[in-house]
Formats: sequence, structure tokens, C-alpha cells
Amino acid sequence: MKSVFGSFEGMRSHYEVIVIGAELPALFAGALLAKRGHRVLVIQHDTLEEAYPVGDLRLPRNPWFFVAAETPIAKRILNELALHTSIKQYSNASKPLLQFAIPSHRFDVPGDEEGWRREIEREFPEIASAIEGWFAPESPTFLLFEEVLSGKWPIPPLNCLERHRLQRAVEGLIRQAEAEDPLRSIPEDHPFRAVLRLPLRFFDGIDPDHAPPLRLRRIWMNLRRGAPLTTEGLEGMRALLVSSLRAHRGELLERERVSRIYLHPRGFVEGVRLQASGDDLSAEHVLWSHPIASYLHLLSNPRPVEQFLEEHGTPTLRYYRYTLNFVLKADAIPFGMGQAVLLLREANKSLFGANCLYLQSGPPDGEGRRILSAVALLPRSWVEESTEVFEGLREKLLSAITELCPFIEEGLLLIDSPHDPFPPQPFGNLPRPQIQERWARGPQSMLPLFRYPITGLGGLAALPMQPGLRNVFLVNDQVLPGLGQEGSLLCAWKTAQRIVTQDPQQDAFRRGWFRAKS
Repeated sequence: MKSVFGSFEGMRSHYEVIVIGAELPALFAGALLAKRGHRVLVIQHDTLEEAYPVGDLRLPRNPWFFVAAETPIAKRILNELALHTSIKQYSNASKPLLQFAIPSHRFDVPGDEEGWRREIEREFPEIASAIEGWFAPESPTFLLFEEVLSGKWPIPPLNCLERHRLQRAVEGLIRQAEAEDPLRSIPEDHPFRAVLRLPLRFFDGIDPDHAPPLRLRRIWMNLRRGAPLTTEGLEGMRALLVSSLRAHRGELLERERVSRIYLHPRGFVEGVRLQASGDDLSAEHVLWSHPIASYLHLLSNPRPVEQFLEEHGTPTLRYYRYTLNFVLKADAIPFGMGQAVLLLREANKSLFGANCLYLQSGPPDGEGRRILSAVALLPRSWVEESTEVFEGLREKLLSAITELCPFIEEGLLLIDSPHDPFPPQPFGNLPRPQIQERWARGPQSMLPLFRYPITGLGGLAALPMQPGLRNVFLVNDQVLPGLGQEGSLLCAWKTAQRIVTQDPQQDAFRRGWFRAKS
């Protein structure tokens, strides 16, 4: 997959929408707005490419599993952008969609009810009825999500007023859902409880140690619908969105970042300054795709956003996601091992480090090589308070994976991580590949996970979409972190809806883009 970040392109001095950062949710919003005739500029601004070069290979920086693919909001956006067919073409339809490997148990999430029932009755016959009750479609939790995500309510909330209205409207259902626990008969030390928590470590956008029941139920609802792996991963999805953006005359300014955000005394952003060119650009609306704290030092007056964080709570960094890539001979991965696997080595130990991994493998390339990516959670204290956290980490992860793939060492060609300070490790007589783009490697490139001191909607919602500035929108994981990818897509849709309906010069609303079900 060729990189979508390339050459510097020309631009105009005024845009209706400027997106600072090319993260996936903001790209969705930018593509939607460009399709409806808005002049959109996306500035790459510290967004790293999702694959990085090592020799003749491109290895994933953050393996991607499209958990939200079958949600209503994903289908709506992909259909609007005419990308649904492309996603299906890129998707790997292999079964099972997801596997779990925990002590004494191996089972699949096949994506159909009958297959799921067979797996549960085989592996956990003593609690099969309780598990089925947890997933019952008539439960208060399912009714809550149908109500909240039906389109009748403002989700995600734009501001405090919308947030309070939404909370009041559904607080009764939230109480019922939170009180509901069909799994109460299952002992706390039962291995299935560890199974339930594993997806939160890798497919959610919030501190996984504090998981309200609603977060847990929604991620499992999405997993059981069937979530495809795309053959091109996140890099392929980003390329599709960039193509859609440009097809509708939107612009992507690559290898450029913002050095200043100009704030008007009346509380809105007037424009931005580009660091490399020194150009000043004006904008009617601005979208932020990175964590909110990363923009504070860019503001000419950060006080409104600081007051916003004082009111709603400053997110606290809790974990980092670390990726280690293994380049293997194709036969080194056992037959029957799924392309997406959640591995737990010891259920009574902490769910981070080498004890708990997400494994994702790709198809063989033309040289008969396969890439197996392992993702581990590293506590913030490990990374920021110790200089030795990465010493031996590669060896620990390899040892953990060997328990699942006993012949992996015989087929090893290369090991590398974009997140630690060490160079690629070739095996056998292979030469050490030259390191490219050193600036994009190291611990600072890991994905962070945050804890939010103030949440709403039963722990699903965190920050309001507007961070104390009238024409600025947060389009990132910090608005609906408890809904993971689905929350980011809802955020992108709501942002585009709001901008379209606010602009009297656009007739998008009259053309029926956002009608009754928006």
C-alpha cells in the first residue's frame, strides 16, 4: 500500500473547515463535509502513517480490527461516502473472525448465533444459560442502546446543555441496565469473566481497568455482529478516505503541522499558522483530531480550553499500546489459528504486559512471508518512570507467543517494533535492514489510553464535542471513549451534521443528507 502522505500541495488562504490532524475520525468528518460541497483542508499535523518501512516491507504501527463495521453509524457513513463496497472488497471473510486463547480454553467468535452457541456450550457448559441471558435482545441494556443510538437524541452531546438533556431522557434505562447482571451466578474467579474483559484492553478507547457494564456489553454486541479484518488494515482505510476527500475537492496537506491557532476575543478560532510555510489560513470551523491537551500550547489564548477542562476534568493518561511485529515464513503460523487472537496466559495476573496480548496476522506476500503483530498494554508508570521497561520486552512477548505458536522461532525472519529504542532484529543470515524515518520511531509514537474523571451515559461519554470554543469540534476518541470506534464514528457524523445545518450558504440539509434518522 502506497503511503497517502506525500508531496506538498497548493492551497487557498480561506477554508470553511480546517482539520488539524489526520486521524481516522476526523478524516471521516472531513470526507463527509467535502462531499457536501464544503471547502475542507486536512493538515497532517503529527499524525503518523499507520505502516512504517523496514527494508522492502511496510509493517503496521497499530494493528486495526474494524469492530464497528456492522454498527448502524458505520453503515450510514460508508454508504454516504460510497465506500461500503470497497470495504467489503478489502475485507478478509475468513472464519472465525476472532479467537480467544486463555488457560484451559480455546474458542472462537464466529459472527453467527448458532456458531456462538456451539462454542459456549462446548467450552463453558456449566454457565451457558447465564451467558445467553447476558446477550438477550430483550434486556434493558439492548433497549437502552436502541433508544440512545436511534437518532432521536443528540449523541454525542455537543455541549453541557445537550449532555444534561440526554442524561435526563435515558437515566431510567441506564439505571435498569446497570442493575442488570445475568452473570451474577458466575463466580468472580471464573475464566469467562477474564474473557469478557479482554476486548476492552485492545478495542476500546478508555482506561480498561474501570469498565462500567454498559461499555462491556456494547463492545460484545459489536463483536458478535461480526467485525471484518481488512487486508490493508488502517492504512487502507485511511487511503480510501483520502481518496474520497480529494474526489470532492477536499485537500490533504501532508508533512505539515500547525504552529499557532489564533483565537478571537469572542471565543472562536479565526485561523491557523502553518509551521513549514509560515502561511496564515482562516477558517469558519476547526476540527481537532488529537487529544485535547496537545492543542493547548498552540492557542494564542489557552484560557477558554483550560476552563473547559477544569469544568469537565482533565483526562489522565493510564496506558500505552505497544506493538511488536514478527516477519515469519508463512508456515510458522499454525493451521487453524485465526487472524485475530486475544491471548491470556494467566487469568489471576494483571491484564497487561506479556500476560495479555492481541495478535493479528496478515496473508502471505509474494515472497512467502507473513507478518504477525503483537499488541501489549504498558502502564504509564512503566514507560515514564523507568528507563528499563523495554529491556527484554521483545523476548518476553516472543516467549508468550511461543506458547500458542510452538514453531514460531524456526520460521522467524525479523522482529521489530516502532515503539522501542532498538533496531530491527534479523534472524539467520539475513542482513540488518536500514532504519528509515527514525523520527517516527520510539516510545512517543505509542497510542495512549486515558481515564476520565467525569463521565456520562453510564461511563460511555467523556468530554463534550465543543471544547469551550464556538467553532471548534473535538473529533477524536475523547468524546465517546466507552463506545470505541463506534463512538468516534458518531462523533464524526454529528460534527458534519452540525456544520452543514449551521451554514446558510449550503443546501445540503435541503438535499436530504441529514433527515429524520440523522
